[in-house]
Amino acid sequence: MMDSPHRIEIIQVFEGELSQATAIQQLLVEFDIPAFLFNERSNDTGESAVNAGVEDRVSVLVSDEYQDRSLKLIEEYNNSTPLNRD
Repeated sequence: MMDSPHRIEIIQVFEGELSQATAIQQLLVEFDIPAFLFNERSNDTGESAVNAGVEDRVSVLVSDEYQDRSLKLIEEYNNSTPLNRD
């Protein structure tokens, strides 16, 4: 009997303002995790998500295989101490 292929699920790992979502997306990509922005208002990824208005909530989406790793990186990022500008 042939094994059925793994179905890929898209998981939301973050939701926030565009600037926050962009920073999280860039963080994940730096760690070789394909991550995408999604703007629910425009129901689109890509250019429309990037052109979201200030009040729009933007999601960061990843494949389910990267969920645990993504959430760990986001937690570490959120708990990190900002650099001083002195």
